[in-house]
Amino acid sequence: MPFSDAEIRKSIESCPRLGSLRRINSTFQDLATADQDYTGQIAEIIRRDPSLTARLLQMVNSVFFGFTEKVNSVQDAVFYLGTKQIRQMALATPVLEDLQRFTDKAPDVDWNSFWRQSIGCAIMTRELLSYSEHSAQGDSDYVSGLIHGVGHLVALYAFTPEMHRIIRMAPSTEQEMLTLQQEIIGWDHTMIAAHYLMSHNIPAEVTHPVRHQNEPMLASEFRAEAAAVYVAKRMIGSLEPKKEENSDEETTATSDTEEASDVHSGPFKIPMPNMPYWEECPELHFILKADTDANAFTLTSLRYSLNQLPDMLRGYL
Repeated sequence: MPFSDAEIRKSIESCPRLGSLRRINSTFQDLATADQDYTGQIAEIIRRDPSLTARLLQMVNSVFFGFTEKVNSVQDAVFYLGTKQIRQMALATPVLEDLQRFTDKAPDVDWNSFWRQSIGCAIMTRELLSYSEHSAQGDSDYVSGLIHGVGHLVALYAFTPEMHRIIRMAPSTEQEMLTLQQEIIGWDHTMIAAHYLMSHNIPAEVTHPVRHQNEPMLASEFRAEAAAVYVAKRMIGSLEPKKEENSDEETTATSDTEEASDVHSGPFKIPMPNMPYWEECPELHFILKADTDANAFTLTSLRYSLNQLPDMLRGYL
């Protein structure tokens, strides 16, 4: 039997709080929006944060950037990456490190895949809105994409036995996951995330897109931001390799008494919606400008960005 609304709220509010969501270094943000003339100053700030330094050097030396010689200088890395990449990394790093504390509740989940999905969704959410007439406030678009899956983490912390039961059932689609969360817990991960973020006093421009990431037209004045998360998730899902169908021989070899709900091969991947033809999403065309000639170029640019994403993410993680 699922929990009552009051029980769910109480459990969510007992979860660890994320200081990083409201405490991104303001000095760094100011510098990250500056011109390249400030490269030395930005590099100096990065050097004060060992975690950010390591992530920066890892990214700049990733396959995406294709350097023949390894870059070891923070200042050179800042120069090559540019302030846009640095700003995004500065936003992602403390949030991801904060969220790591939740993952011990489910060591059998493929968390690397989850982080790649989260960062990829953040990057593509911002990319989508950059072609839109709807401008996001500050970094709310990037943060909304980055933490769109935070409800899974909070659910694992607050409702550990129930989430382990769901994981054993190995839902293969996001809709299956949502349905199981509703049936077993009472709320799905988008509802859980929204209440968790509101308990942190996170503003509506982040909480609404996260809450309505599957129904963006319900996100009030933040419909474009929610639609961007909706489409970005499908873009990232289209990159995920499809599961191979079991052969007849493998099916025959499976014991009749074996419960499929208790078996899944390898670490469990929290499913993303898979839509290879994300270009056909009505939500995408809601985001884009009305000029159809310009939209053809936009779609080409989005496909290019999406194809580059796997190499870029290897630099983040």
